[in-house]
Amino acid sequence: MYILFIAETKKSINLLKNYPLDIIGNTISFVIVIGAIIFAVYKFTGGIEDIKNLIIYPLLLGLIGTPSSSLREDVEIGTFEQVFNSNYTVAEILICRSLMSFIVSLFPMTIILILVKIFINSNTFLSPFAILLALVDGIGIGMILAGLTMIYRKIGSFLNLVYLLSLAEFVIPHKYISPGRHIFEAFVPFSNIMLTGTRTNMTLTTLSIAVFNTLFWSFLGYVLYKSMYNTARKAGKLGRY
Repeated sequence: MYILFIAETKKSINLLKNYPLDIIGNTISFVIVIGAIIFAVYKFTGGIEDIKNLIIYPLLLGLIGTPSSSLREDVEIGTFEQVFNSNYTVAEILICRSLMSFIVSLFPMTIILILVKIFINSNTFLSPFAILLALVDGIGIGMILAGLTMIYRKIGSFLNLVYLLSLAEFVIPHKYISPGRHIFEAFVPFSNIMLTGTRTNMTLTTLSIAVFNTLFWSFLGYVLYKSMYNTARKAGKLGRY
């Protein structure tokens, strides 16, 4: 895995060297869009608490979408055979790509955090524990989407829907989700981040629900990915694109 991670790191550096304007432009555009959403939510709700967890959102986009989008790219440019027949499993390669996307996404997240501190005058603290939960949770959901890509090949519209639903979860204030709230927090993706994202003190109940949510989605991601991988392989959809 170490060699694989180094290879993905070199790939990211080469992309930055070869396409600097494209990457810089995408980063600036992304920061502007997410920043606009954060400030709009702040003006609408009038509260700091409703926008703090949105700062982590850039990390989730890469984790959710990288496995699926990179797999689809391999199919389109004809390199999936190399991925499938490499010394590493497809899952290992996709997870490594997710980790690299996670690291790269730390840069726009930091810019957004600085902008929030400057313009909203908020001493926002992002819990490293919440970022770790986001990493594990995001990889699990990303692998589910990768499994769907292996079977259905094109899931771009569905992936965009997942982006929108996850954004809506971050935007809608949780005060509107009071009935059965603990059940909601235990099973809905990324509610663990809502529980731990900006808190410096947590109750045992909050911590337990957040950990359960993370374990649930990481386990579900593993099970569903393995199932869809085997289904795609039996159907002859792997290794002969």
